Amino acid sequence: MSITSNSSSIIHPPGFYIVAFLAFPYINVYFIVLAFIYFLTVVFNAILIFIIIVDPCLHTPKFVAVGNLALVDVLLSTSLIPSMIKVFLLKDNFIAYNLCLVQMFAYYYFAQMESFLLAILSYDRFIVICFPLRQASINTIKSMFCITTFFWTLNMSRLTYSISAMTRLSICDSVKVSSYFCDYAPVFRLACNDNSLQWTLASVESMINLTLPLCFIILSYFAILVTVFRMKTSSAQCRLKDFLNRSWMAAPAHNRGGRPEEDEDDPVDRMISRTGCGDQHYAVQECMAEHQDWRLCQQHVQKFKDCMSDFQQARKEELKKKLSQMKQTSAS
Repeated sequence: MSITSNSSSIIHPPGFYIVAFLAFPYINVYFIVLAFIYFLTVVFNAILIFIIIVDPCLHTPKFVAVGNLALVDVLLSTSLIPSMIKVFLLKDNFIAYNLCLVQMFAYYYFAQMESFLLAILSYDRFIVICFPLRQASINTIKSMFCITTFFWTLNMSRLTYSISAMTRLSICDSVKVSSYFCDYAPVFRLACNDNSLQWTLASVESMINLTLPLCFIILSYFAILVTVFRMKTSSAQCRLKDFLNRSWMAAPAHNRGGRPEEDEDDPVDRMISRTGCGDQHYAVQECMAEHQDWRLCQQHVQKFKDCMSDFQQARKEELKKKLSQMKQTSAS
């Protein structure tokens, strides 16, 4: 094996051999599938980016992140699939040392950006749903550009250091990489000197890229679900109060220990006394004041509705009797 050395102690090989494909049967099938996937990825993401650029209606914070995600998807596929197709098509599994580092940087850079852009999209949904009245001031196009630029820069600085650490390794023996591309871990395992720094960097980067975006996405969608649940509960409570109003029985829930005395000058109290449903109405008020959740008061609400239904039915019968008496009187 011919080698080049940039110092007396560090040895870099001319390149590496990607050997994971050698055991693949029906390799032409894999080539066709990969080429088809790559074609679809590039075409549809390019169309999406074009539509976002030309349509002013899509110039919103959300589609800034979506456009970045589409671009990252194209670049991530381009960093990986063409080299795999070269192996399938030309039977050439050799990759130069510097090109190996470039591919390693590109793949991990865009993979990290994809994870963080998904987290940014969840942040956008979180602001829109949880702070609907303030989203226009919090989540602007300028702020979204700043957020995406920050993560592009942050991931580039992290990956630059991690990949530059690979140049400190000496590859003395095997140059066969047991992966489908120039993967970080399979390459640093070929080193014949200490690779503890590279192992630590790989572990830390993996933990950051997997846990931070995932935890943020889970927490943001949990907050969204809680907000939506509260919206539904508030809407149901409003419907309950509207029902009480429509039934002539609406009154603010009293946050007191005992039952309030009826005020003869209060029209609501007068209506309550006329229907005979005061006990049921008061039970609904007390339950809502205690639990603040209409679902826990369904039994009291149903009793109140039944009482009101009986009252209305009795009123109808009474009116029918009066109407019948009036007809008999006029006939006689």
